Amino acid sequence: MGPDGQRSAALLTELGSGYVVLTDISGYTGFVRLHRTNAVHAEMVLTELLEATIDASSSPLQLNRIEGDGIVFFAAAAATTQVAGDILRQVLKLLRAFALKERELVSCNMCVCDACNSISGLKMKAILHHGTVGVKRVKQFEELTGEDVIVAHRLSKNAVQSDQSY
Repeated sequence: MGPDGQRSAALLTELGSGYVVLTDISGYTGFVRLHRTNAVHAEMVLTELLEATIDASSSPLQLNRIEGDGIVFFAAAAATTQVAGDILRQVLKLLRAFALKERELVSCNMCVCDACNSISGLKMKAILHHGTVGVKRVKQFEELTGEDVIVAHRLSKNAVQSDQSY
């Protein structure tokens, strides 16, 4: 119920065809757990890596939100070879931006704390999924919704190994 006693309703835009891109920093939970005494530096590292990734994004991807050590992007578009190729190039650009920032942080690091000395163990993975996606608005927040968004999140929890070459 809202403050006026009326039931609050989320505003759901029409479900449509779209791409969901989820990024996640592999190794970050362990990185933070191992370095509680260096939590400020660990969070500064996370912030710089996420900002570099977000700064590398461009149309057609739109930033939806940050989820801890991951980012959710969205692009409303039909599944065509052209659009899929554009989105894939964008995802590769995001991964390269992360890798470049990670290398920069490692190479210019003068700090000897455990967190700063463990930056090179962090890697980013990305999940790209196309399906039917809606956008739900609750207060000032926009949330992607639909079964295909759930599928993308489940895919992000996989244990597939990657060579990190992008």
